[in-house]
Amino acid sequence: MRSPRKTMASEPVRNQLAQVADRLYVSGPLTLETVPSLYAALQNLSPPLRRVDLQAVERVDSSALAWLLALCPLAGGGSPTFENPPENLRTLARLYELDFLRFSPSEPAS
Repeated sequence: MRSPRKTMASEPVRNQLAQVADRLYVSGPLTLETVPSLYAALQNLSPPLRRVDLQAVERVDSSALAWLLALCPLAGGGSPTFENPPENLRTLARLYELDFLRFSPSEPAS
């Protein structure tokens, strides 16, 4: 007879946001699972938000684009510069024709 499998409750996925002056550092996944809680964090950010560093973002889906768009009004006009984005985020932005989003570097390193 098999013993029942033990299941562990999954830990909630947490993102980290840290604002230093006009720069926001984002870490963790930007997915359908995590983005809803990040909308609440928008009210704690202080404009203007000129740069958003995405180097520590682990994975993205199309929900990430919605959250990046929600950051645009905090830039004080236009889009903040999204630094070090994952390549698949760039691809999603192109597919959705969001050419006004500014990524830096403008082209990924080869």
